[in-house]
Amino acid sequence: MGGGRTPGPMGSDTRPLHGPFDPHFPIGGFGTPGPLGLNEGATTGPQLTGWPRQISWDQFKEVATRPSGENEDAQIETQTLQPERVGVTREQGQFRLGNFTVKLSVIRNNSWVVANQKSDTLLAHEQGHFDITGLVARDLVKALGALRVGTTDELQREVSRLFEAYDTWAKSLSKQYDDETGNSRNAKVQAEWEARIRTCMQQGTSLGTPPG
Repeated sequence: MGGGRTPGPMGSDTRPLHGPFDPHFPIGGFGTPGPLGLNEGATTGPQLTGWPRQISWDQFKEVATRPSGENEDAQIETQTLQPERVGVTREQGQFRLGNFTVKLSVIRNNSWVVANQKSDTLLAHEQGHFDITGLVARDLVKALGALRVGTTDELQREVSRLFEAYDTWAKSLSKQYDDETGNSRNAKVQAEWEARIRTCMQQGTSLGTPPG
């Protein structure tokens, strides 16, 4: 914690939040704009960028064969990043996060596809991974924006806890998606997942019950 106090309007104050919590929120990979993202037009609090959008094979490294131990023909890895220093605002005796942007991106060096296995079906499956990650990131941003606590130390602890909890949730959903679709080989279940994801994106709903 630290930084000088800068008085703001209506008795609020802002200060930077930084410290031991890891600003990198790596979540193993799950499009179109629309309530798809979050905070569109918002002027305060956390906002999400980098999702929703369509991914392409250009964001994957081509490999000749599957890496050792892998049982699928493609894999996407994403990470959700926030700035190292985040503004904090005091409002009516409580602290909340100020403006900052959470960015979802694909880590190309860790995303790969077997060159001779590229297909629209496989890319759609990887798009599903990316969109699941995006939906979780959207819920995370919403939870971060709702934080109201009594001290900046407590706020920092809650931010760290939420990032970890949503990371775990994203990984669980990603595994469930692969298990149920057979890594895209079960076309019927794949279509059901795609419909479920699309509905959540369009209606602003969650894929399940977000972490508390």
